[in-house]
Amino acid sequence: MTKPTTGHDTPARQAAVKAATFDELFGKPAESETFEVVLDPVASAELDEARMSLSTAETQLRLFGNAAGPTKVELEATIDDARERVKRAKDEAAKSTRVIELRAIDAMAFDKLVEKHPPNDDQRRRNLAWNQETFVPALIAVCSVEPSLSEEQVCQLRERWNRGEMQQLWETCLNLCTRHRVADLGKD
Repeated sequence: MTKPTTGHDTPARQAAVKAATFDELFGKPAESETFEVVLDPVASAELDEARMSLSTAETQLRLFGNAAGPTKVELEATIDDARERVKRAKDEAAKSTRVIELRAIDAMAFDKLVEKHPPNDDQRRRNLAWNQETFVPALIAVCSVEPSLSEEQVCQLRERWNRGEMQQLWETCLNLCTRHRVADLGKD
């Protein structure tokens, strides 16, 4: 059997890549990821603002570094200050950062979970594959490892957290269960 190749394959890569055995494929661990939550809203907001300031200063340097207005030296000094502000904000946010350990569920468990949470008539008309109100907390609960969250606890978080935080947690769980990771060992 010949191995498929791409234009990026090198002789060294072709020699290193070998066919998998069933045992290797079956033994592949589930995808996992940590989800970080900053508990202090002031620290979180300061970090967001610091990152925005840095991004703005870097954009100004790219756009106006050689034009009239602030000199390149002044813009570089502003960037240095903004980087220092980001560092301080990260350090402060880290004090109240906690993680949720998440792990993907297998394809059959995912399909069964979808079946347990069919879309209602309105959701079906909008071509949704599941009931957003019930599937979202169920998926987050089943993916949460540490702490292990119940569906009820996820619903309580949904009543407390803002839309963006819940959306990010939900998307992290969904991506863990549905993405396909392929190692691209070709040219960098």
